[in-house]
Amino acid sequence: MPVRATTIVAHAAHTDHRILRDPKNSGSQPGEKEKVVAWREPPAAYVQRDLGLAELMLPEDKKGLRNDGVNLLLSLPAEQRDHDPSVASALSGYYLQEGNIEQALKFGRQSTTLNPRSGTEAMNLGVILVRAGQPQEAEREFLRAISLDPSLKDAYGRLAIFYQQSGRTQDAATIMQQYLDWNPDEMLFHLIKERISGQR
Repeated sequence: MPVRATTIVAHAAHTDHRILRDPKNSGSQPGEKEKVVAWREPPAAYVQRDLGLAELMLPEDKKGLRNDGVNLLLSLPAEQRDHDPSVASALSGYYLQEGNIEQALKFGRQSTTLNPRSGTEAMNLGVILVRAGQPQEAEREFLRAISLDPSLKDAYGRLAIFYQQSGRTQDAATIMQQYLDWNPDEMLFHLIKERISGQR
């Protein structure tokens, strides 16, 4: 079966399962623009939203498609865009990758407001706040992430790095130990904690 010139993400597949009369005429034509194709079309109200989210899931080398995704999400009706936590999260991540901290912070705050029980969103906001030069609020968000989800290993690790970079070695060791109290079998954290403790 021919492979089409599409970039496929969630709810899609890499192979075209149509039976074609002339397979030579399938696939991309010279100069044809790459596009994302849904495996199943969502309800009409979500077509633009889901396509935009899908395009933002692509790797950074698909810059044109990612830009299309941002434009699709930003052009959603305000009532839909401003109340959808997935849209806010995706836009926050995109702008952080692009180095637009102001926009990343705007959508990061929006995402945590819309999804206040998500440890991952709290952690992501903490990362943005570090980049924005707001360390105290960043620390609060990292700690909130851990409180919301004690299994969120990445939050402990990012907070430990934050403490290390701030010269707070004891706090870094303490937060590593907090995770080890929850999961004593995490050998990497044992090794990192020993290394941190040796720096004091």
